[in-house]
Amino acid sequence: MFGVSKERVRQIVLKDGLEPYLRPRGSPGRPRPRCARCGRPVSRGARLCADCYAELRWRGTVTLRCHWCGRDFALPLSRYEAKLRAGQRRFFCSQECRLAWWAQTLKEAHRKAFRT
Repeated sequence: MFGVSKERVRQIVLKDGLEPYLRPRGSPGRPRPRCARCGRPVSRGARLCADCYAELRWRGTVTLRCHWCGRDFALPLSRYEAKLRAGQRRFFCSQECRLAWWAQTLKEAHRKAFRT
């Protein structure tokens, strides 16, 4: 409006020994978002606090058997359904089991491809 930047105004105010305008103590700033479930403050962009999110996430679980080692493990229902929609039919308890199965499968495919 006057062709002077905020920084220049701040410099002049400090040089003249005046107090820069600050928001009065105790005045409300921007309100913090709250958890939609329990009302506790949450970080910006989040809808649920960590406790409520963890509780809802594990509410519905599916128990599956690892395709490689045979160990039983739990998977959230939403993740299981998403994997089924993506076409996944083999489920593994860990990345190590998945990689071991994949290495074995590739080894067998390689053998079949180069048999003479």
